[in-house]
Amino acid sequence: MFAELTERLSSFQIPAEWIGLRVVKESSQVHQTRDAIPQGNGRTLSQGVMVEVLVNGHIGYGATNSLTPLPSELLPGMPINRLLQPVSGH
Repeated sequence: MFAELTERLSSFQIPAEWIGLRVVKESSQVHQTRDAIPQGNGRTLSQGVMVEVLVNGHIGYGATNSLTPLPSELLPGMPINRLLQPVSGH
């Protein structure tokens, strides 16, 4: 998963001084008993990623637990630079 994220990230032309990725993957198991009789078992998997970006001395954070494939409109060629331009009047 981390290799795919870094590959996707490197395919964008982002004018950032620094970019950091934090990938988390956690699995849990639950075993339930009542009066010494097993009632159920369960397993959960949680994963996500946090992105930190430093641009012009300002740092931005974003995070998600949805790691589905990127839609085609977010693939290389998207005008991502326009997202990093200052908002007029600020």
